Amino acid sequence: MTIGASHDFLSMVKDADVVVRAVLALLLGLSLASWTVIFLKLGEFFQAKRQSAIFLRHFQGRPRIDDLAETAMMLERSPVAHLFLAAYREINRFRAAAGEEGKKGLDPRCVTQIERTMAQSAESERLQLERRLSFLATTGSTAPFIGLFGTVWGIMNAFRGLVGASGSTSITVVAPGISEALVATAVGLAAAIPAVIAYNHFLARIRFFEVELDRFSTEFSNMLERQSSRHE
Repeated sequence: MTIGASHDFLSMVKDADVVVRAVLALLLGLSLASWTVIFLKLGEFFQAKRQSAIFLRHFQGRPRIDDLAETAMMLERSPVAHLFLAAYREINRFRAAAGEEGKKGLDPRCVTQIERTMAQSAESERLQLERRLSFLATTGSTAPFIGLFGTVWGIMNAFRGLVGASGSTSITVVAPGISEALVATAVGLAAAIPAVIAYNHFLARIRFFEVELDRFSTEFSNMLERQSSRHE
């Protein structure tokens, strides 16, 4: 945007009706909040992907469960590590209940309960990943209509004021008021478009994490079942 265009834009905002200015302020607030959420989620998803990759590399090395738990505890942003720790706590609970016998391996009946625990943890991780996304969806769906409301209000005021003042509604007389009113629609779209793009991107990333969690749950359950079969 050139200096002249920027000055024209600020002039239109300054000359706009108080309701239109309130709409613009609301849209600006929504836009700033949306960008804040976008950058926070980008950082969250980057750390989640990086730390989950680290944890899965350790898991593929088939370490002892207790050693894997130590690694998971250091990866606080990894959904997969959180899922494993939920299962690990359940395993320790069964170990404590079984006493010395529990140190030899898991009872096959325990595996089903651990699988349920992992399913509950996976759902909790999904909800955590989706946190704040509803705000982006709301901004993307409502900002254009908020802007349209500001535009309609501004156009009504432009016609009412100009007709009352001069009795003329020629395009040359009405155009300045209409251009000021259309700013609200432009700002509404500017707030909505990034929010919609980010929302869809983050949904795709969440689907990736869901697949990753499901795959790990299956592999870990299979490992526990093999260990429990040796225990029988």
